[in-house]
Amino acid sequence: MNPSDSPVPVVSYARISADLKRDEHGVQDQHKVNRQTAARYGWTVVHEFTDNDRSAAKADVVRDEFEAMLRVLRVGKLPNGTSVQGVVILAADRLARRPGDYERFVEAITFQDGRVFADARGAQDLYSEDVESMGLFGAVISKMEVRKMQRRMRRSHRSRAEQGVPSGGPRPFGWNPDRRTLDKREADLVRQAARDFLGGRSLHSIVREWQEAGVKTSLGNDWITLSLKVMLRNPRMCGLRELNGELVRDADGNPVQGQWATILTVEEWSAIRAVFDSRKGYFIGRDMKIVKPHQPDYRDHTYLLSGILRCGRTRPDGTLCNTPLRVNRKKDAGHPTVVPAGFLRTLFGGSRK
Repeated sequence: MNPSDSPVPVVSYARISADLKRDEHGVQDQHKVNRQTAARYGWTVVHEFTDNDRSAAKADVVRDEFEAMLRVLRVGKLPNGTSVQGVVILAADRLARRPGDYERFVEAITFQDGRVFADARGAQDLYSEDVESMGLFGAVISKMEVRKMQRRMRRSHRSRAEQGVPSGGPRPFGWNPDRRTLDKREADLVRQAARDFLGGRSLHSIVREWQEAGVKTSLGNDWITLSLKVMLRNPRMCGLRELNGELVRDADGNPVQGQWATILTVEEWSAIRAVFDSRKGYFIGRDMKIVKPHQPDYRDHTYLLSGILRCGRTRPDGTLCNTPLRVNRKKDAGHPTVVPAGFLRTLFGGSRK
């Protein structure tokens, strides 16, 4: 590069699949290496695109920053007008693990002539068919390796389940960190909740009671109706294990008993599941009895922004409430997380229907 030439403006892209410490340490290290790589070639990093804690192997995962980078490459500039003439990455697997994503990247960066590209190993000419083919082949190999890893993990999960070994993940509510012995206080709460639910009490009322008592989930979050429902439906409650919606069974077809203490009996858990299953597709009244079947469009929102607006009230501990706002037809909602229907009609001129 001629010293009189202006540095080539490039962007840095970094991605990591799992940021367990939630400190972005991994992606920041990648950007540091990318800046060093750019400096070797006389390029200047003008923007950093970061997909932290995002998989590149799963088809249903959208990498927002990756998509934003592709749009920038096509137009050749950032939203503020800064020119972009290339990309620097740490390694190919940080950029793409699926052939389709790699092809879209190459199409975007070569949309205009004169673009530059480099990883920690060196610069590459993506306008060369041989280089593009090798990169695409690398994405195919990466995808194959990911699939092999997924198959190994599935086999490992099933093997552990068939042996009755506890699964990994966060500590289940009701158990100690060893996932085998019970936390007496939490286990007693679950047992009482199960009895109350089978006795006709609503999940919402149980959750409200737990919230008022300061009971938190194993992750330290407030309980909500859905999380209580998921917990009570979990076969772990009675020592069983479920994979892909089916109970894990031994060679004789009998459910495998897990190697952990149980909170509920099989009969209690089965009764709870039966109640939930009987309610599928129906509205439930305040007395917890089935009222009528769901209409095909029952999930369609009546009012604009339903399910989107959230409460911005600050809690005593300084955190935001963030509760989804509900609509009440009364003039005085009586609760900060309930929005009167007339208020939304005033703002948006009526309902969606």
